[in-house]
Amino acid sequence: MSVTGVVIFAVVFFLLSLSLLTRHRSPVIGVLTALFGLIALGGAWYAWMETKSGPWTLGYAAVAAVALASALRQFMDGRDSKPQP
Repeated sequence: MSVTGVVIFAVVFFLLSLSLLTRHRSPVIGVLTALFGLIALGGAWYAWMETKSGPWTLGYAAVAAVALASALRQFMDGRDSKPQP
């Protein structure tokens, strides 16, 4: 992977992680992160089946897990677990 690919990967991973921490919910972001997660999951499968590369497989799987968790969080109703007074 080129340096440009690594930079794009790092920026996208940072933005997906950031969307896990914000309170703002958006269905558009949820759909986009779900699609990105599925693409990353396909990348993990390909990395394992073609090259048997453990580090690349784990990297893609980590991105897929963060993306799918972020997508799931975007569709949650946003209620806090603490009761309101």
